[in-house]
Amino acid sequence: MLNAPLSVAVVGLGRIGRVHAHHLVEHPLARLVAIVDPQPKVEPGVPRFDSIKALLAQGPPVEAAIVASPTALHREHVQALVRAKIRVMVEKPLTADFDEDARFADWLRAHHPNSVMLAFQRRFDGPLVRLRGWLKAGRIGRPFKFVSILEDSRLMPAGYESPGLLQDMSVHNVDELLWLAEAEPTSVRAQGHRLFSQAHSPVSEDYDDASIELSFEGGFIGQIGVSRNHVAGYRVETWVFGETGVLHVGAFQQNRREVLLEAYDVEGERSRETFPTRDYGDGAPEFLERFGEAYANELDHFVRACLAGEVFGVGPQDAQRASRVLAAAATAVQASAAHHWPV
Repeated sequence: MLNAPLSVAVVGLGRIGRVHAHHLVEHPLARLVAIVDPQPKVEPGVPRFDSIKALLAQGPPVEAAIVASPTALHREHVQALVRAKIRVMVEKPLTADFDEDARFADWLRAHHPNSVMLAFQRRFDGPLVRLRGWLKAGRIGRPFKFVSILEDSRLMPAGYESPGLLQDMSVHNVDELLWLAEAEPTSVRAQGHRLFSQAHSPVSEDYDDASIELSFEGGFIGQIGVSRNHVAGYRVETWVFGETGVLHVGAFQQNRREVLLEAYDVEGERSRETFPTRDYGDGAPEFLERFGEAYANELDHFVRACLAGEVFGVGPQDAQRASRVLAAAATAVQASAAHHWPV
């Protein structure tokens, strides 16, 4: 049990690190006390350190930390912090390698249980939380198909480090489907392509467009589509098809200041709820318009769990589950071969 405000450091002040720092400054029960970043980036009034070693040796007392450094450094940074008895929220993915994800998750469970939370912000998104509640209440009967789409419209900024489209981007969709379906797949199929953005992006990735299909016991499926190529605007949508209707969150060309949750059956629309979004101002990443409140809610969960000494709602085991699916998807992409019809 800790006293508020919780003293928190942010490790890595890049695109997502700034989002977390912004929400920390706003949180009534937390205080941003330090930034760890080798580059001379500034958060007004907050001391900066070049390394976690320097923070621990010279910095103010820290009770919790958010790791938003490049993926390849996640394990090193998280290990240093948990060994110092600091609870951590780490951005996805857990590491930059599928096998290392499993090894690191096992190490954390064995040596530092309940010390690490994974930043899967969709689990804290108002519309998706409500959709999950409708599913549990049997709003559309037995679901038989889950669909999750994530398509960026802008090129990744110079300096962004990605371990690959599947691991960096579709990890959100995989975790979302596993969370909604409350099951693990029995088989995985996938395809990956380099269609457009890789010819123009300053960041090199394996693919810029991919699809994944999951099969589950009981005869239902999950379909995932991720792309860097939705050039007409940011697209995030979730569909669940059930015996008596369809649930849907999001839409392309929707009002940017709101997210819709809708339920349909054969008679038409049964119900609709509107969730307002927050205006983060010009220059904010496009995903922040859609998920800004989810990031704030995620941080609130982390802060309150740290203060109360409670178990986090999402941990390394969830990263490991998603990683197993993505490893299977990566293998499926490499093994897939197109069948060419005779001309």
